[in-house]
Amino acid sequence: MLGKRLINSNSAAAGGSCTTDTLQILGDTSCIAYYKMSDATDESGNFDGTPTSVNFNVAGKFGNAAQFNGSSSNVEFSAGSFNNTTITISAWINSASNAADQSIFNSFDYDGSTSRGFIWKKNANQTLTAQFYNSGTQSNLNTTATVANNVWTNVVLTISTTQANIYINDGTAVTLTQNNLINFHSTTKAGIGSYRFTGGSFQQFFDGSIDNVRIFNKTLSSSEVTTLYNEVYCVPTIVPTDYFNTLIWDGNNTSNRLISGLNFQSDFVWAKQRSPNATDHIIADSVRGGTGTGPNATNLNLIYPYGTFPQDANVGNSFISSIENNGFKIGTSTYVNSTNSKYVAWCIRAGGASVQNNDGTIQGANCLVSANKEAGFSIVKYTGGGGIATVG
Repeated sequence: MLGKRLINSNSAAAGGSCTTDTLQILGDTSCIAYYKMSDATDESGNFDGTPTSVNFNVAGKFGNAAQFNGSSSNVEFSAGSFNNTTITISAWINSASNAADQSIFNSFDYDGSTSRGFIWKKNANQTLTAQFYNSGTQSNLNTTATVANNVWTNVVLTISTTQANIYINDGTAVTLTQNNLINFHSTTKAGIGSYRFTGGSFQQFFDGSIDNVRIFNKTLSSSEVTTLYNEVYCVPTIVPTDYFNTLIWDGNNTSNRLISGLNFQSDFVWAKQRSPNATDHIIADSVRGGTGTGPNATNLNLIYPYGTFPQDANVGNSFISSIENNGFKIGTSTYVNSTNSKYVAWCIRAGGASVQNNDGTIQGANCLVSANKEAGFSIVKYTGGGGIATVG
């Protein structure tokens, strides 16, 4: 469905100028990495992450967010990415369960003695903990404030060599004062959503969504934490014709004919003969495909939206034969290309090649999605298993 406005001028919400498109939100150069979590890209261009089993197509605190499934999802950064003696990590989290030991942000490759600093949900009471190791000595920073499920909460962890602070929303910091609070290390990796022992498997997976992760090379003050908490969303400017357009053409009965004129790859094509006959509506898309998979599929499977007919998977290349970068190709069927007939197609851009959807109870290979986050349109293909189920 179309769930967002298609035209906007980057206006801010009431309360001041928008900030989510700004890397240096504090007015200095301290923000060394910024993840809007619509993917694993760092807005600074320096520390892109590698996601595993993360769904970036869910509603966030600001636009879209990353959903972590609690069992296999994480975003991993290369060794030494955040090798700082002072550091601040800020993130908006939306917890989905009361499971204990859910890691939010951490240093990977912990072997029981080398340095590690991370913040996690400690137990079923949803309290937050930061933990540090230095040559086998463990130090914990425990809070008593709880993090509610299904509510967006801003969590900030600041670390220096002698002090660490946890802020929840715009509240008072919980402080740990201790010498040699080594946090991240040049030989270890960092990540969002889980951690692992050196050479072992990932564990302590976060269950829920994470948005707007910012990393600073200094320890933020309480007033700077307030600035993060009061961040204002920049609504993206969207040009409608970059996401939806209509094509019309006259039939000429030639095969493998390109119908073009779009500014995008149309992942969803709804076609109809306008005259002189009332042939049926037909729909093809890049998710169900045809011969082959995704946007490169040919001889696309058809759906007839006017009735309860099954998918037509044996149409050959005489209907909509393929999806192209700026349109689609058609064959000689009277549905799309009969001489002296006129046709129309309504074309919508989704997200290109489909990915496994980890939202809902039907997941993985049984639920594929191609999502256009900016326009709020998605195509979902799923395999039902009987009983009550939800599809993301």
